[in-house]
Amino acid sequence: MINASRRKTSLKRKRRGASRRNAFTLLEVILSIAILAGSVSVLGELGRISLLNAQKARDLARAQILCETKLAEIASGSVVVSSDEEGSFDETYQLDDMAWSYSISTSTIDSYGMSSYTVTVTQSGQATGRPVSYSLTRWLYSTSTTSSSSTSTSLSN
Repeated sequence: MINASRRKTSLKRKRRGASRRNAFTLLEVILSIAILAGSVSVLGELGRISLLNAQKARDLARAQILCETKLAEIASGSVVVSSDEEGSFDETYQLDDMAWSYSISTSTIDSYGMSSYTVTVTQSGQATGRPVSYSLTRWLYSTSTTSSSSTSTSLSN
């Protein structure tokens, strides 16, 4: 008889313990919400950083294309550069509210008529952040500006 009553009390205790573990505690719920909020904030920051890097890559590619365009104009002879000059691109090259400016520096390399033309394109309409800058150098014969002997690039931010 004593043995049977002990079994009943132990079964009651087991049932009570089992019924307590059917749900989460308040601490577990708060902890899981905190972990979820932290992971969402980290993912949001990663999204923001990737958007900024994509915009910078787009601007850098645009600066490179504008720089190559200006050097092609010099190499074809449609633009004659006798000394260093600066300017800005017209509305044809403006794809958004960003304004692009350029500077051309020239130097004579040797006595064989080679000249070095360096075009630097800079973004000047950006409200926040660092503006993008890209430089490209091409060596051309001064007498015949249609052939180029060497091209080198440099990138600066």
